[in-house]
Amino acid sequence: MEKRKLLIADSNEEFCKALKSALAEEFTVQTVHTGDETVNMLDSFCPELLVLDVVLSGLDGIRVLEYARRGGHTLEVLVTTSCRSDFTLNRLAQLEVSYVLLKPCQLQVVAERVREIAAQCVRIQPKRETGELSAELLRLGMNPKHNGYHYLGTAVEVYMRDPAQSLTKELYVAVGAVYGVHWQQVERSIRTAVEYAWNRRDEQLWRQYFPFGSSLKRPANGEVICALAEQLLLEKARRFG
Repeated sequence: MEKRKLLIADSNEEFCKALKSALAEEFTVQTVHTGDETVNMLDSFCPELLVLDVVLSGLDGIRVLEYARRGGHTLEVLVTTSCRSDFTLNRLAQLEVSYVLLKPCQLQVVAERVREIAAQCVRIQPKRETGELSAELLRLGMNPKHNGYHYLGTAVEVYMRDPAQSLTKELYVAVGAVYGVHWQQVERSIRTAVEYAWNRRDEQLWRQYFPFGSSLKRPANGEVICALAEQLLLEKARRFG
């Protein structure tokens, strides 16, 4: 089985070297030492897990996480930090990191937490969307490399079978069952995929799906699922009407 990709971003080169050595047999590991190197590696290496120090030169860890979330990167993050301020800890919680370790921390503890996070992070096997649905997702700018793209496609198909179902209690749970993940991961990944597409949107195109008022706001997950389902049903009616 192919190893999971792990990126270690820390200004301490000795720490990076030691942690890489401890985990090299279990993961494909790359190390970087600045914030700018980290965002570049997120795009080129596409890690599934990230060990991230908050204090990095250039872009700090918070900015790196903001970049990752805006860019639609779906990855689990273990943060190490010597900063105990409420602002930093609250911001990390908002950015949905998996775990925070306060420095100084033992190398063995960091390695064990990485293993625990990896064990809980289930790899998805992408489900092939129908041609019509795939075309609509791509048209809106969704990235098929993101887990949220596949979760969203399946959510639309499940929704079309029963539009009255609850979003969190039924639809997300059903999608999670398809991929073997928790419903909260489904919700988060779809939201990330939508935000990625929204930040790169064609305004005129998005208004065709969401023509609400004079100012267009980023739609919620449920609105996107509903709009895509309605578009597919409309196209089907045109073909067979």
